Amino acid sequence: MDREAVKQLYRQKKGVTELSAEDEEFINSLGVREIVRIWEMVQSETDWEAEVYQLRQKKQDKQKKEAEAKQKDEAAKAAVEAAEETARKQKEAAAAREKAIAEEKAEEERKKKAAEEAERKKKEEEEARLQREAEEEAERELEEEMRKEEEAKKKAEAEAAEVDEDGLTKEEREQMEAELAAEGLDDEDAALQAEAEREAELALEKEIEEEMAKAAEEEEKRWAAAEAEREAEEAALAAKMADAEEEADDDDLNEEDLAALEAELEAEEGFLDQLDEGLDDEEAAKAAAEEEERLRKEKEEAEAAAKAAAEATPQDEAAAGAALAEAVKAKHEEQHDKLSKLRGPDGKFLLPDNFMDLTIDPRTELDLVDLPPDVSEKCSFMGSYPLVHLQGDFDKLNHLRKWDKRHVIITNYCIFVAHIKDGFCARCLEITEISKLQVSNDGQILHFVVPKEFDLILRIPKEKTPEAVNIVTTIYKYKKKKELPVEYLNEKKIHDSSNLKKPKHFVGGEAKHVHTKEELYKRLQAMNNQDDALLYLNLRKDPRTGLGLVEIPKELRHNFQSGPFKTDPLLHFFGQVVKINHKLGSDKRFCLCTNAALYLTYLSGKLHRCIIVHKVTEISVGASSIALKVPEEFDLYIKLPNAAKTRELETVLKTIFKFKMQREMPVSKLTPEAAANANQLSMQKPDKWKAKFVPVLQRKDLVDYLRKSGIRPDVEDFTN
Repeated sequence: MDREAVKQLYRQKKGVTELSAEDEEFINSLGVREIVRIWEMVQSETDWEAEVYQLRQKKQDKQKKEAEAKQKDEAAKAAVEAAEETARKQKEAAAAREKAIAEEKAEEERKKKAAEEAERKKKEEEEARLQREAEEEAERELEEEMRKEEEAKKKAEAEAAEVDEDGLTKEEREQMEAELAAEGLDDEDAALQAEAEREAELALEKEIEEEMAKAAEEEEKRWAAAEAEREAEEAALAAKMADAEEEADDDDLNEEDLAALEAELEAEEGFLDQLDEGLDDEEAAKAAAEEEERLRKEKEEAEAAAKAAAEATPQDEAAAGAALAEAVKAKHEEQHDKLSKLRGPDGKFLLPDNFMDLTIDPRTELDLVDLPPDVSEKCSFMGSYPLVHLQGDFDKLNHLRKWDKRHVIITNYCIFVAHIKDGFCARCLEITEISKLQVSNDGQILHFVVPKEFDLILRIPKEKTPEAVNIVTTIYKYKKKKELPVEYLNEKKIHDSSNLKKPKHFVGGEAKHVHTKEELYKRLQAMNNQDDALLYLNLRKDPRTGLGLVEIPKELRHNFQSGPFKTDPLLHFFGQVVKINHKLGSDKRFCLCTNAALYLTYLSGKLHRCIIVHKVTEISVGASSIALKVPEEFDLYIKLPNAAKTRELETVLKTIFKFKMQREMPVSKLTPEAAANANQLSMQKPDKWKAKFVPVLQRKDLVDYLRKSGIRPDVEDFTN
């Protein structure tokens, strides 16, 4: 049924051939649902006319309301327009007032400038007048001086006319002739005598100079001999001091070799303590006996362990190692079971009311322990409420293969080795620097293999071993996202494979930042609140380019303690290369590539050259070499250690160039023939060329830029 059918129905019911305009308008305003409803009423033979009448009334009421609403809207719109017109007029009036005020100010400024200009001109005229007067006075003074000089010249000429060719006046000549006559000499004899006297004086002076030179030479020889003797003594003394320092250093100290001296000192200290505290001889003897008994037990335990190790078969050792590995696994599972108690139903961490009440790090599921008060006081570098997972007095093996008692603290980042007596931090080993952990089958020896520094061997109680291994391997996995290799070996094999000698430039007491419970508490709160600041912590790649961020190796950082690379530089490449110079000679250099430039430095870390990447027109890449064409300066040809490093540097250069220039970097193949004929490159420095260096950004600068620009790194762009 449609509108025409409804109209036909209306005409039939009303008995008319044409509908009124009102009926026509009403039917045309009906919707599809309303037409269907009317049709259903007709089919059911209900009082459809009454229903239609009600529907019609509703339509009329709705139209009336819409008309009123429209009228109100028009009225509101008119009011808004009137208000806007009023505001516009007020704004125009205000602008007109401001314009008038500005014009008045401009007129005042113009008048002020005119007055200042008139004053300036007047001042300039006065200065010009004074300058003219000064110049006239100077001319008069110059004329007076010239007149005086002319008079003095005339007077000198007159006086010169009165002397002879020897410059003597008549009176002086007569006096000299009288003196010569008295001596019976004429002018020629006097001249000869004077010449002889001068020669004698010169000979005497020469003799004196020769004697002085000879004496100076002998004195210099004596000084040189004395200096050489002094330097030899200083060298010998320095060698002795170095040996003494090396032996006295924490990682090299052999306390057993100094036992006699320490025993004497302790005896003296004990005697003084007895005097101060009133201890009698019996108590002192008792303390000495207890100490002797403790040392005897330790010696017996060590001998028993050595005997057991010697008698153990390979099968026994393997079984012991397997049992220890199972104990470590059980410890890890026990720790992992606590995780369910650390999170709520919403997955957020359940935190105590105070950071001091934290007893576990939910990120690694490792227990937190407190330092004893005496240890905390001595080891002041740990700060307040540090994140400590394990601490205790353990034995450390020094480079002389002697055991030293040390206080060992394992945090969420490092293993600290400190002196027991004064708490001095002798070593701070980053757990991420460990390449392998070797554990003796008896569970008492932990060997941390550290290729970039030197190894660390600890002897700890057997019951502590599973906990210590679990802590170190868990932190390593959390930080580096991979497992730390763990081996269970015979103790002899561990000692044979260890390297305990410190490398050159190693600084043992360089303690890293110790994280605190308060910092962990804030970090966990931020993780619960999904704070996006966490995304920017510990970036390992630039999300704009996808290039990884690298660091200068720890063992080489001492070369860059000054200069632009000393503080956490933003680097994408670091490596040692060989630079081919324009004479086809070779020079060793360090190559560093930032987000904008390639740097070459001497091996001392001093800057040598800086090439802005987007100014490179082409690179030629060989198996293990790269040539950069830089027309604005001169070309560079370097050789890298291997093909992997070559590909790495090539990728960094091409990526930076594309990011800066929005196009691909031209790359060609550097064949062996072309590499051998390196003189095809323009490697000669231009005349008057000076090296220019662009600033080196820090990682912090990248983080600040990313946060300011709203660039969010992906999960794989950062580490924990």
